[in-house]
Amino acid sequence: EPEVRAYRRLTLIWMWTMILMFPLMILLGYFMRMFQSNLFSKMHPEWFYAVLTLHGLGMVGTWFIGGMAAVGYLLARYSRPSLRVSWLAYAGTLVGVGLLIIATLFGLFGTGWYFLYPLPFYSSDAWPKWATGCFFAALAVWGGVWTVWTFDLLRAIARRYTLAQALGWHVLSGKHDPEVPPFILISTVSLIASAAGFVAAGVVLSLYATEWLVKGFSNDVLLMKNLTFFFGHIIVNITMYLGVGVVYELLP
Repeated sequence: EPEVRAYRRLTLIWMWTMILMFPLMILLGYFMRMFQSNLFSKMHPEWFYAVLTLHGLGMVGTWFIGGMAAVGYLLARYSRPSLRVSWLAYAGTLVGVGLLIIATLFGLFGTGWYFLYPLPFYSSDAWPKWATGCFFAALAVWGGVWTVWTFDLLRAIARRYTLAQALGWHVLSGKHDPEVPPFILISTVSLIASAAGFVAAGVVLSLYATEWLVKGFSNDVLLMKNLTFFFGHIIVNITMYLGVGVVYELLP
């Protein structure tokens, strides 16, 4: 079908983007190793932390988009994910990458990928305020388009299976009809968890923005740390589980 062929072409674009980004992230890691060996002794230490931030977020993002694109393509065997949403996610991903590069390589923003509160607000003049704004803009763009992408894949699953069926709950009562492929079960669980992570990301970014814009407002340190770790670790782990779902589908 034309729609399936179009989705196949877009998936190839996703995968080639991932293949191009991955060695670049490796080179950034190699740069940090060489920096630690004093090969770049004349460079300011701020460069190490800026590259550390770009490498960490870039590597996480690279694997996440690869897993999501693969799941979306294989899901087309059972339902119809939106081609427009996938294109939106692709465009937003590129915009976020550009903003992140500007914030780190031009602004030397260097909190690490975890950007633990309140470090982004206290740079000790290591990076300008605009770099902080650019960094959070990158996260906001990524979080927005990836959230829409996640819910679209869940929508596609819901067109074919009820939530109870997609989670395999009907099997607990002795029913085996409809037969739910392991790929659908793993993808559903992963995407629900991913959505929860992105909701937490939206909350923590909103709290950062509130403190930035409202004079005298300050956030609870423990709340900010827990929200950051909640969404960060979920996204990293979900990337692995999306890969597991792909393996179950391709190598049953």
